[in-house]
Amino acid sequence: MNPKFRLSLTDFLDFAPQNLDETVHIHHCKQGPGNDRLYITRTSDNTVLAYCHHCTARGFHHDTRGRTRRERANKNKGKKQPFAPHGGTTTLSEWSPRAKAWVAAAYIGQEEITKFKLRHLLTQDAVVIDIKSNEKIVRSILRSFENNAVAKYLTLRHDNFAEASAYVYPSANTARANCVVICEDVLSAIRISTDTACDALPILGTSLARPLLAHIAKSPAYRDAVVFLDDDNYFVRKQQREIRRDILTFCDLQTRIIRVGKDPKRMSPTDLRELLS
Repeated sequence: MNPKFRLSLTDFLDFAPQNLDETVHIHHCKQGPGNDRLYITRTSDNTVLAYCHHCTARGFHHDTRGRTRRERANKNKGKKQPFAPHGGTTTLSEWSPRAKAWVAAAYIGQEEITKFKLRHLLTQDAVVIDIKSNEKIVRSILRSFENNAVAKYLTLRHDNFAEASAYVYPSANTARANCVVICEDVLSAIRISTDTACDALPILGTSLARPLLAHIAKSPAYRDAVVFLDDDNYFVRKQQREIRRDILTFCDLQTRIIRVGKDPKRMSPTDLRELLS
């Protein structure tokens, strides 16, 4: 970030909201009514993000002192989240026909299944995707193929993106990617990281959670960001614009949106490389 446009901590930290996921705005470089354009947000992991809409100065700080009542209450609840079933097989030939068709449509084969430890549960015809931080599972997603399943996708445990770095799928084609692609799901992230020179960040939906945004802002290697969702309807296209706006606001990155009307996982390897080259 250009030092000229970097806010000092004294410019924003003392004015930061105390509640998580809250934003306030104050005066910064231009006084007068209606000119309180320095926006300050405290994310769910206590990172404080600041951006001035007048002079474009920005800053961030992980506030280890700012433990709020809400954080302590959540920590002490002691509620156990449901765990994904153990076991299952990572051998594709043993998967059900529906599960095989699902990964095949995403151009994913045995090599990727083994590398990312996608496991099929034979007892309930479902695939479990585990997201890990240092071998600790922070989120498990179950994709069911049973006809009477309550939901096609089910999150069995999650950390509300507190371990934001665990959600980054590093490119297998470069030692240090300077581009990050924001996508909806893990299979798309696997494809992007496998077939291109970009890192992938699956947001598991169409909204960019604040801890993930803060992680992008704090990653010095990134120079470019790409928003690549399945934009086949107006709502998703609107969400893409909001994600781009947030990245432009809080991150010093060139940011573009890819509009092709389908997920990255549905693109052929050649087409995906061309789009993200």
